[in-house]
Amino acid sequence: MSRQAVLTMLRRILFTLSLLLVAFSASVQAENEDKPDGYVADDLFIYMHTGPSRNYRILGSITAGSPLKVLATNDENQFSQVEDEKGRQGWIENKFLSLQAGKSQQIEILNKQLTEQDKSLQATQSQLTNTNQKLASITQQTEQLSQQVNQLQNELQAKTESLNVLQNEKQNQAHKIQLEWLMKGGGVLLFGMIIGYMLPFLPKRKKRRDFGYGDL
Repeated sequence: MSRQAVLTMLRRILFTLSLLLVAFSASVQAENEDKPDGYVADDLFIYMHTGPSRNYRILGSITAGSPLKVLATNDENQFSQVEDEKGRQGWIENKFLSLQAGKSQQIEILNKQLTEQDKSLQATQSQLTNTNQKLASITQQTEQLSQQVNQLQNELQAKTESLNVLQNEKQNQAHKIQLEWLMKGGGVLLFGMIIGYMLPFLPKRKKRRDFGYGDL
């Protein structure tokens, strides 16, 4: 695997982690948007009226810790118009309305948030495990490639040294052949010089004299 391929894979892994973080942030924001405006205070059992005072007819009761959506507020009578989980709309006294969830509701919300965060954490850990495995694989492949490169470099160096040795041997052999031919040529030349020097000192053969009939 080339260096460019490794960098591309790392970019893809970082992009995937970024998408997971964005999705987690979006889920937290959605939970905050769906959060109720108020709750019925703990340890209370109150009535919902048709108007902003106790003189109006009772529509029903609301148990403690129930989430409510505040629709309107009457500051004069200290009543607020609310909508409960069942979709009923009515008026309750402001003193029974709390901006903070009841203990049981808080526990339920916390448990839900913990469950969602645990799922997100497990997904992130799984993604991290996969990323670590990919990184380990990439590291192993990189080490293998490095070993192969070192091996090829060693083989190339050994072959280069062998080539240099052969070239030196070839040059030495050529010089040896030239020296042998030079010595042979010098020997022949020396022999010729010796022969040429000795020829004048060699005794000459006498010419044979022919006798005629007149000499008898």
